[in-house]
Amino acid sequence: MNQLSNTFLPSSTTHEVSPGHSCRIACLKSAQAFHAWLDTLVLLVIHIRSRIKNHANYAETLHELNTLDERTLRELGINRNDFKAIAKGKYLTDVTRLQRSKVD
Repeated sequence: MNQLSNTFLPSSTTHEVSPGHSCRIACLKSAQAFHAWLDTLVLLVIHIRSRIKNHANYAETLHELNTLDERTLRELGINRNDFKAIAKGKYLTDVTRLQRSKVD
């Protein structure tokens, strides 16, 4: 076994082995590579599922906001231009705008 192949094995299996054990070590390496690939695949599926869920929540929030009438929007201190920021969770309330609307 050469020095380079030993660097990819855990420290407990880096000792020199007889040629008969090289298949077992290759199988261990293949299993480790498969588990790493499987972990990556699981993370990808979790990420995609999270993106789909976030998009569904975004679309539902936009739908609910679009059902509000103008009077309710004024009472809440928001306008239709704010809907996307609200749905994304990035809306910051402009206190001065709320104060101006109370004066009107």
